[in-house]
Amino acid sequence: MAYSAFENDYKNAVNNILKEIYGETEYWGTGPAGNQGIVKPLNDDDDSDWSNYNFINTHWIVRDSIITPFLGNLPIDKNLKYSVSDNNTNFFRALYKRKDEIFGPDSPLKGRIIKAINGTRKSGTKREGFVKIALESIEGVTVNMIAEAGGTEDFKGIDITIESTNNVLPSGSGQVKPFKGIKTDKNYWYVDADVRRAYTTDYMIFGKQEGMKYHVAVFKNEPKTFHFLDNGLIAIPKNLIKLLLNYNLISKKSEFKSY
Repeated sequence: MAYSAFENDYKNAVNNILKEIYGETEYWGTGPAGNQGIVKPLNDDDDSDWSNYNFINTHWIVRDSIITPFLGNLPIDKNLKYSVSDNNTNFFRALYKRKDEIFGPDSPLKGRIIKAINGTRKSGTKREGFVKIALESIEGVTVNMIAEAGGTEDFKGIDITIESTNNVLPSGSGQVKPFKGIKTDKNYWYVDADVRRAYTTDYMIFGKQEGMKYHVAVFKNEPKTFHFLDNGLIAIPKNLIKLLLNYNLISKKSEFKSY
């Protein structure tokens, strides 16, 4: 899924603002794998090497629950570029006008922003960890977690890499996302997950924990064939399913079906 027109403009605007505010300061520098960004923490809870502020551009929870209310919940037109939407033009004018209040080192929002991003990063790491455990219950599969925030793999959306010696799940890279549930019909799998953009990984992997079980669904990633429905479901063509797996924490065994 590509960003909507508004989300793409928002991502670019935040990138430009952060560089404008921090680009000539001691906070700005070269991070992991040569990427430019904020490389010093903005408070005691921030990451010491790659600030959480580097994630604001695509962190929709921060935008929708912190930044947008701060601007007065201005209306936006999600599917229109700012240049053809008066609502979006007004939103970005307000964003730039108050950029220091929102994004600056003395921002009153700083603590809330960093706390929110910390929360999702920690939950993401936890989810990637149990996906690793579940997938490695399959003989011949080894999963490597990508821990380097701001590294090349992180910028490409790679959360894990899979090394495999069997055909159940061939080697490749994966983006791991949470999901609430999954249903199917004769043409599609319908995954209840909040995915906002396309990824270039080999696999889209969805994981959730329920009680003593980890549930994992693995799809071959062909985002041009994914359909993102208004009810929040992702319709993925039936033939792209690779694996459905339930891992039991008590027995340490998994039940899985490959396709």
